[in-house]
Amino acid sequence: MFEVGDRLKGFLHIKDVYYAPEIMRRDPGYDVVYYFFCRESYPGAQEYATAVIDLNRDEEAMLRSFRDSTRKAIRRMLRDEALVIEIEETPTKEQVDGFLEKYDDFTRAKGFEPSERQRVYQLLAHHRIGMVTAWYEGRILLQRILIEDTEKVLPYFGFTERLNETEAHRIQLISAVSKTVEYRCMLFWKEKGKHLYDLGGLLPADGELSWQQVNHYKEGFHGEILKEYEFCYPLTWKGRLLCIFKKWQNWNQKRREGISYVTWKAGFHH
Repeated sequence: MFEVGDRLKGFLHIKDVYYAPEIMRRDPGYDVVYYFFCRESYPGAQEYATAVIDLNRDEEAMLRSFRDSTRKAIRRMLRDEALVIEIEETPTKEQVDGFLEKYDDFTRAKGFEPSERQRVYQLLAHHRIGMVTAWYEGRILLQRILIEDTEKVLPYFGFTERLNETEAHRIQLISAVSKTVEYRCMLFWKEKGKHLYDLGGLLPADGELSWQQVNHYKEGFHGEILKEYEFCYPLTWKGRLLCIFKKWQNWNQKRREGISYVTWKAGFHH
């Protein structure tokens, strides 16, 4: 768990809490707390399902636990000298800016939601952002930024060349590179003392084919399924008024858009 964004908004004192195991019923000095991916539910919360990998094992045991096809793809790519993977635990603002420019170009071309720059910069300022880039034969195939929690790390935003490809062998290559990046990130942050690698969310099982493909990719790592919740938690009467307004605002936005932006955050880009 970590806290960011301690701020005044008009006459309200607000903060954001990420990955809390439970709600803090008393938090003196605050009117509202925004909980992101809390393990405890709350009425009206947005529910997420996610899959996490236990990093408290040796690397071979982790690899053996994956689906056979996932494991074989990773072993093959680890032997491929054309693949280069670079992980930055503490990227600079310039590096993050470069990523966000490419990411927004990618999402604009594909009709997806752009990055949440304000939140990314907020997390970067609190040293909670990592970055990974994968090249194959000198060409960038994949880039992601990750969130680093106290006990786990997870992909946040990313893009691949997969959606620009039509040839089956290139699509298979990029998928294998993506799986290998996941594994290399697991090993990297295991060495940094993290206990869990979060695959970044699962989508409703009854969704369209592309959603099912996202879930199939993530299920290949055989992670433990967890439920998490996002909500506005009031601590004062002023906070209750804000939370009521936010619920109405979110409902109205979802009604207009027809689909929540969280589908992209959950990993629609794989």
